[in-house]
Amino acid sequence: ASRHARRDALLGREVGVRRRERARVEDRLVAVARGREAELGALVGLVALKPFITARGVADVEACVAGVMGWLALAELLQDGGQALEILLLEVNDIGDEGAAAIAKGLSDNGSLTNLDISWNGIGLEGAKEIAKSLSVTGSLTECNLRNNKLGVKGWTIIFNALRDSPTSNITTWDLSDEYLGPEIAKPLAEYISVSSV
Repeated sequence: ASRHARRDALLGREVGVRRRERARVEDRLVAVARGREAELGALVGLVALKPFITARGVADVEACVAGVMGWLALAELLQDGGQALEILLLEVNDIGDEGAAAIAKGLSDNGSLTNLDISWNGIGLEGAKEIAKSLSVTGSLTECNLRNNKLGVKGWTIIFNALRDSPTSNITTWDLSDEYLGPEIAKPLAEYISVSSV
């Protein structure tokens, strides 16, 4: 009898462990589903921006967190139908390098944007490279806010060097407050300023 009791206890514990593990898996799936729902909702919101942008020339997409799908949709919007867009505010969106690359692609083909804010978005070195390419060929842009990303001296150097060598860049306003770049940025920044409108 005691042997059967021990077996039943072991089986009961195993069943309990499996149930708890299943519950954890289900919780993770629910979390993922909710995240996807939020991402798709943001994507729908971005697509819905098109007539709003055409009417007012301003897109305020702060804290939208649309995911890569959303930023690809926004890039497409910038390329097709975003020619009336003058101000694009994308701060606090966790865009990251992949999202930055998508947005940069759209910026390269947009000739109306004058003000871009992509601060607080976790953009790192790879994203800086893509943004630098687009900024260097976007002649309409006069103000750009890239503060509080993860650019560091290397990322900012890439951007300033690209703009220094650009025949089309017209950016006149930068905000480097709280970037703590140190003396290493002095040379690329000075070289950029010497040939820019800043």
